[in-house]
Amino acid sequence: MRVLVTGAEGFVGRHMVRDLHQAGHTPIQLVLDQASLPEADAACDIRDGATLRELVERLRPDACIHLAGIAFVPQAWEQPEQTFDINVTGTMTLLDTFRHHAPDARILVVTSGLSYGGATGEAPISESHPFAPDTLYAASKAAADQASLLYGRYHGLHIMTARPNNHTGPGQSDNFVIPSFARQLSAMRAAPADAVLRVGNLESRRDLLDVRDVVRAYRLLIEGGTAHHAYNIGGDRLVTIREALELMMDLTGVHPALEVDPSRYRPTDRSPLLDTTRIREHVGWSPQRTLRETLADIVAEACA
Repeated sequence: MRVLVTGAEGFVGRHMVRDLHQAGHTPIQLVLDQASLPEADAACDIRDGATLRELVERLRPDACIHLAGIAFVPQAWEQPEQTFDINVTGTMTLLDTFRHHAPDARILVVTSGLSYGGATGEAPISESHPFAPDTLYAASKAAADQASLLYGRYHGLHIMTARPNNHTGPGQSDNFVIPSFARQLSAMRAAPADAVLRVGNLESRRDLLDVRDVVRAYRLLIEGGTAHHAYNIGGDRLVTIREALELMMDLTGVHPALEVDPSRYRPTDRSPLLDTTRIREHVGWSPQRTLRETLADIVAEACA
């Protein structure tokens, strides 16, 4: 298939393009700015309907994996109007373009498991669980998710949504906690005795998936997922940020003193634990990489 990947220049987008290539598909890389990825096939703001129409007509994709959007939770608090404009309006502009110019395409809109909120109890929650977002980022993703599924049903389009939990891996920005730890620990290897690592709340709990497992899930859904369905993507347990940090300290051999930085501290929170029965049954997906393997690759990249 010819698969349009929006946000191809991003952390997940680059892994997505690689996975599609390896699986024998032809990825079509759509970016916001050509300078961010010179080899991309096209550049366009997803809110620009006229340019999107020209691109879809010219490139004729068979499918689309929609990754473009604001993905950094703190940015949504600082830029709420832009967040909803890009994450919701941009998504609807993209879907409307496909409705008119590639109505037979299979479309996966990537939203977020955070749409369910954090206080969901200890039992895994299914796709029928009500949304209860507790950040503006999650609220924008919840809106995009519900609007996309409704739009697909109303117009008879093959639209699905994916609701992934937190994922990390090589190539992720230092704005996120795991690569930030990796970079700091790598820098401390020269003077481990005097090292102090500034941290936020280490008791927050996360479902830390490997980005390579996540993009494989997206590709399997494009290949065989069912229209008008949402799919949870997650692991089978949550870990604290402290557990992840301790693994990374073992991997680097650096065990610094820990100092809480108030600017990094947030109240204890957690990812929802997701029931992934549907994606396992529909396309046979399950995570393959362990957390230690993922962290080892991130550390290796930081130390290179």
